[in-house]
Amino acid sequence: MICSPTEPAKLRAIADSITTTLESRFGSDITFRSRGRWVGIQRKELKDLIASVNDGRLGTNLMQMDALDVAVLLIEGEPRFTLEGELSNNAYGRGLNRAQWRGVLWSAQSRGIWVCHTKNLDDTIEWVQQFEAWCAKDRHTSLIKREPVLSPWGKPGNAEYARHILMGLPGVGVELADRILAKFGSIPWQWTCTMDELMEVEGLGKVKAKKIMELFG
Repeated sequence: MICSPTEPAKLRAIADSITTTLESRFGSDITFRSRGRWVGIQRKELKDLIASVNDGRLGTNLMQMDALDVAVLLIEGEPRFTLEGELSNNAYGRGLNRAQWRGVLWSAQSRGIWVCHTKNLDDTIEWVQQFEAWCAKDRHTSLIKREPVLSPWGKPGNAEYARHILMGLPGVGVELADRILAKFGSIPWQWTCTMDELMEVEGLGKVKAKKIMELFG
């Protein structure tokens, strides 16, 4: 992870190196390479974000971030608006009203830039570390759930049906179900396989394999 020297010391402390080179190239304060992709984060404290909208810096940053594979505008702090929709804190100088604020976020998103929020610097540091780990994953399947069977039970050997059945086993998600099918060619429903053979499937450790074998014991 590479961090701009203008970032706070606590944030620079989690970086592998400090440089302005990638900041000027990508318009990002924090940059890292993950799975062959350049990922960049433009961190803006709320006060600086509003100022950068007014002086044009944000537009320049976002234009530079077009060169990234994954670009994130990370806003640190939460705006507070009056009932009339105006910023309730005059410390931001020439502020934005609620409609203008939303327009800024929509404009960034329309360029393909992710817009995320944190509460403070400590929250930002935690967010950056978690995001780097998330980007390093091969696949993201936390939102992929076992789909209900909406049609009759289907034909024997149907891949979707087989996957659905396997995902009903303890600890088996979509990826693991696909690996079991790849290993055995179909559901080992008569369960002639041994525990050792089952453990040859990537991601199926001893504990999980034992739970599955106990179902058919």
